[in-house]
Amino acid sequence: YPFLRNDLPTPALQVKYLLDNACLVHETLGLNLGDPLSADQLVRLDKDIVWYVKQQEEEEEVLAPVLYLSAATVQNIIRPSGPVTQSRQGRLKISRPKDTVGTKGEILKGKKGVTIIAKGVSGASTVESKSGIVWVKTEESIDLSGTKVLADRNIALKSKKGNVVGETQVNESGDEVGLRTEISAGGRMLLSAQDVTLNGIRIRIQKASSIKASGNVHLGTVQTKQERHEEHYSNSGLKNTTTTTEVHNHVTSIEGGGSLSINASGNVETVGIHAQADCISVRSGKASSSRVAYDITETHTYEEHATSSYWGLVRELEKLD
Repeated sequence: YPFLRNDLPTPALQVKYLLDNACLVHETLGLNLGDPLSADQLVRLDKDIVWYVKQQEEEEEVLAPVLYLSAATVQNIIRPSGPVTQSRQGRLKISRPKDTVGTKGEILKGKKGVTIIAKGVSGASTVESKSGIVWVKTEESIDLSGTKVLADRNIALKSKKGNVVGETQVNESGDEVGLRTEISAGGRMLLSAQDVTLNGIRIRIQKASSIKASGNVHLGTVQTKQERHEEHYSNSGLKNTTTTTEVHNHVTSIEGGGSLSINASGNVETVGIHAQADCISVRSGKASSSRVAYDITETHTYEEHATSSYWGLVRELEKLD
């Protein structure tokens, strides 16, 4: 896991991001330069930061950078430790037509494949086949939000009467990505449902990919929003506050070595997606639309207005000079 965020592709950008975060939270958390974060501060930490902590190097005390990760990032790197259901030698088969599978953050693994027949699938942290296929068939919806679906060969996710939904999650404050939704296959992928809605997820398929919906297909983004506040004073001693707001779109990316086919009886809407394939085909029974999602940076400066009493004080001070 070389980078904490996909939009920080270089070490320099990542370090700057971590140091900027430290500037944002140090007053709120009451951080002191040189002191490590306390247990209470770690619980309240909602951003990844680098903080300088005193350490003894030989006979000299120095300030050393220490990386502190928020709970959301830890969850993203180390998936939730829910119950594990697995077949170490053969295919994992789960047949529970009246139940929803994966609701407790389950990890579902099969060495030679995973087959799930259920009422629905929701909340699983991982569905993985080491050397086979992942085949899921449900009556109701398949919710992949925060789930990794991994297969050495093919992946087929079919909902007869429900939807296929996948959305990368963000933390409560909406400024950091939490659990990422990923689908990765060494072979082909098929998603089939009434509606297919995928926001901010990552799909990597070696061969052909197909998305089919009897209703609508929506491929979009997940947004995070960060604000920075800087205070400075004018020559006349008035306080100005500059607020910088950054809105970042975490796009849905589909990367494949074969063709990509999107077919819906209703509408097909794509917003800010990144698609890479040998051939891309989009068919809709109604309308088809595609929009670009822009990252936005806005800066506003709020100036403190002087009162008549303030200017009166200034004139009195000038008289003293």
